[in-house]
Amino acid sequence: MRFLNFTSDGIAPRERYEEWRERPWPSLAKLLRARRHEGEFYSHARIFNLGGVVLSDMRMTGQTCERPPSLVRADGFDAVAIVAVLQGGHHGETRAGSFRGGVQSIMVCDMGSSSVMATTKGRLVSLTFDRREIQRFVPGIEALQGLVLSDRRAQPLVRLIDILTKQLPEMEETASGVVGQRLVGALLSCLGASGACDLSEEAEQVGLRSKTRWIIEQRFHEPDLSVARIAALARVSRATLYRSTQPEGIAAYLTRLRLARAAELLRDPKDTRQISEIALAVGFERIDSFSRAFRTAYGHSPREWRGR
Repeated sequence: MRFLNFTSDGIAPRERYEEWRERPWPSLAKLLRARRHEGEFYSHARIFNLGGVVLSDMRMTGQTCERPPSLVRADGFDAVAIVAVLQGGHHGETRAGSFRGGVQSIMVCDMGSSSVMATTKGRLVSLTFDRREIQRFVPGIEALQGLVLSDRRAQPLVRLIDILTKQLPEMEETASGVVGQRLVGALLSCLGASGACDLSEEAEQVGLRSKTRWIIEQRFHEPDLSVARIAALARVSRATLYRSTQPEGIAAYLTRLRLARAAELLRDPKDTRQISEIALAVGFERIDSFSRAFRTAYGHSPREWRGR
C-alpha cells in the first residue's frame, strides 16, 4: 500500500526540526506550535490514507505541542485526532482540564479546540477524522477533548493499530477502505465500552461488528466457538448480533478465518505437524469437514496445498 514517508536520517542535525515542521498536510506539524525538548531531534513517520481516516505512525523525540486559539481561527482545520501511545507517554491541558496517558493508552484530540500536549520520546499513532464523519457516530465528540482511555478499554484498538501498522505496507491498495472501517469499528467499540459518550444507532452497529470480529479473531481456534457463545462474549442477544453482521454472516466469517490460518500453517515449511493437528489447531474438530471446506475455498486438498 502506498504511503508518505518522512525520516530525519540523512538530514543535518541542525536542519532536522525545521524539515519536520515544514511538512504540509497530512502532517499535523504545521497545525501546531511546537517546541522540541533538549537533545538531538529525530523523527520517522509513515502516513496512510485509509478512506475516511488518515493514519500517521510516528517515532520521534519528545516535544511540547500547542494548538492555541489563534491557530484554530487562522487555519480553520476542523478534524478530530485519536492518538494511540505505543511507546512513551504524554500529558497536557485542554479547556476541560488536564490529562495524562502512558503506554497503550488512547487520547481524543479535537483539533478545533485549543490544547497543549507534551510527549516523551516514543511512538504515537494518530487516526485523523473529518469532524462531520466522526460526528455521524459520536454526535458529542467535542465533549471528549482530552479524554484518555487505558487498560482494557483501550486494548482492542491499541492491539489492532499495532498489528495493522506492521501489515499496511504489504497490503494491496484496494484494502485501504476495509482497514479504515476496521479502525473506525474498533474505536467505536472502545468509546462505547468506556461509557464516556452516547453513540449513534449507526455507530452501535459498526462498533458491534468490530467487537464481533475481534472476538472471533482472538478465539477462532476454539472448537466450541459458536454464534451463541460469541453473542454471550459480546454481551448481546443472538438477534442483535445477527442484525449487526455483514451479509456473509458470522459462521461464514469464522470458517473463512480458520481456513486462512490453516493455509498459512500448511505453507510454512517449518510446521511439520500432521494435517489433522493443524485442523484441530484452527478450530476444526473433524478432519473430513476441514478437508471439504478447504478444497471448496482453495481448489486443492490440504495435502495438495502443502505439496505446492
